Amino acid sequence: MGILEEYWAAKEKIALADLSSLGKLLISGPDAQDFLQGLLSNDIKALKPGDGVPTCLLTPKGRLVAYFMIYNRGDDFLALIPSSVKDQVLRILKQNVVLTESSLLDISSDFKAAYVTGPLASLPAKSDLFEGPYPMLGPNGFIFLSPAAKFANLWRELETIVKEKGGDVLGCEAMGSLRVEAGLPAHGMELDETVFPLEVNLDHALSFTKGCYLGQETIAHIKNRGHLNRKLIGIKIDGKVNPKSDVFVENTQIGQTTSVCFSPILKEHLALA
Repeated sequence: MGILEEYWAAKEKIALADLSSLGKLLISGPDAQDFLQGLLSNDIKALKPGDGVPTCLLTPKGRLVAYFMIYNRGDDFLALIPSSVKDQVLRILKQNVVLTESSLLDISSDFKAAYVTGPLASLPAKSDLFEGPYPMLGPNGFIFLSPAAKFANLWRELETIVKEKGGDVLGCEAMGSLRVEAGLPAHGMELDETVFPLEVNLDHALSFTKGCYLGQETIAHIKNRGHLNRKLIGIKIDGKVNPKSDVFVENTQIGQTTSVCFSPILKEHLALA
């Protein structure tokens, strides 16, 4: 991997990626916080302006529709949603917003996003819409949003900073390695409507104290029962395998791989399963 391998092996370095494909929704109005609190799995009322949390939108039976970040911007809330589930999230929000004083605005095509991972505190770049932590791909991620017409300027500024610090631009393969190394699930790989959040280690996206939300009864039942039929784990592999490869203990098939990668840090093949 050259420079990227050097990056992975040296945590003091930083890297840049384009996350413009993310869905971007603004939720505003006097009822916006209460509206989101009653639908989403995390405690939205606990967010102060500038704060963000990972959260889930669930089916009434507690299965996962979407896992994404939401931020309190003071005057409104910004949701950054994987593109594959953005339309579904928007449809469910629209179905439930009609009896509230809230409004939804899809700004996905109007704004682009850049992602930086590494030592972030000294980054001088400023975006035109939003900047904040983005832990969906690893523990040290930060995201910058800018109008599409101005994004090239933001990208050049960030790329200059990153390269001055010895980093580089990350492609899809390197981004996947970052996520698998951190043990984080993604839509299209580990996440779909067949899973419960607790099965895929999304406890941090759930509130067990805030009260009712869509799917909450099932989540509380699973939590109180303390039993899961399956659980997402990370494994080391002797050699390269493909996603959806069977995982065995002795002669018993116990699961399947989902995401796979080679880790330049560990010099080993890794998988989520």
